[in-house]
Amino acid sequence: MFLQMVDTQGLNQIAARLPKFTRSVLTKSLESSECPNGSNDIQNEGNIKTQRLNKNLSKLKKYKKRQLKKRYSRKQLKARKSQVDGQKIRSISETQKEALSYLRMWHDDYENWKFKKLLQSWLIKNALDKKMLPNLEFRIFKRYIKKLAGLARQDLLDRCSKATDNQIFDTEEPEKCVEHVNKEDLSSKYLICQKNSEYSVSTKRAKKILAILLENSA
Repeated sequence: MFLQMVDTQGLNQIAARLPKFTRSVLTKSLESSECPNGSNDIQNEGNIKTQRLNKNLSKLKKYKKRQLKKRYSRKQLKARKSQVDGQKIRSISETQKEALSYLRMWHDDYENWKFKKLLQSWLIKNALDKKMLPNLEFRIFKRYIKKLAGLARQDLLDRCSKATDNQIFDTEEPEKCVEHVNKEDLSSKYLICQKNSEYSVSTKRAKKILAILLENSA
């Protein structure tokens, strides 16, 4: 209690009269009491550095987690897209088989044939495409459309009219085109001629269909 009441100078004088061991203990106590804020500042600074380090580590972990999630998300999206594309290809192939079978059954076994609107719509949509509707089935399709009526007939008319109105290519076959092409430009010109030929097929089909539809409307 006495030590708390006297000032630091008095304590130093008293410490000088004390034995050596007691004096050293009292001196250390006085030194620590003279600068308590200094040690606290050092401790606080250390705590701040630790907090900053922990915060940075936390941010780094979150960043790595986000990047990992994005990477897996991209892989999943890519896998999903491949799966969907594969399903679309299978779906188109299956629908094509059903539509062609539907058309052949109409021609070969009309008694057991049943009307299917979706397959008829597919045939109308792909009538001008040689790959989707081969020549044999197209000949059957030309007979099939003679009894076509209503919105289905109008849809086919519109498609064929548009195909003939948009004719912009020449009607030369690719082989004939290549004869007039320089060797340097062979690849690009040949591709143009191939597209030209495909367009020519669709145009010819469109004209044939229009002739049949207009003939039966008269």
